[in-house]
Formats: sequence, C-alpha cells, structure tokens
Amino acid sequence: MPRIELTASEATMLSEILQSYLKDLRAEIVATENREWREEMKNRENFVKGVVQRLSAG
Repeated sequence: MPRIELTASEATMLSEILQSYLKDLRAEIVATENREWREEMKNRENFVKGVVQRLSAG
C-alpha cells in the first residue's frame, strides 16, 4: 500500500481542502436525481470522511 508522509501543516491543509470538497459533494448529492450517481457520490463522501478522520488522528 502506498504511504504519504505529511507535515502537520500539510495534513491540516489537506484536511481543509477535503472538508471543502465534502460541502460541495453534499450539495450535489442532494441535487441529483440519478440514484446510481447519488450512491457513487455517497461512497465518495464516506471515503473522504474516512481520510479526514485519519488525518486528524495522525
């Protein structure tokens, strides 16, 4: 599995970027009528949330 080492400031910045993406993604999930695309976006949302949690735990 690939690993990336980040400084504390890099991890903070990446977390902020991902959280901003989550806001946009949530708006898109609400707006879409396509069930398949909505499920894919929910999967992405869960993935990004997991990465944000891991960044904050590190």
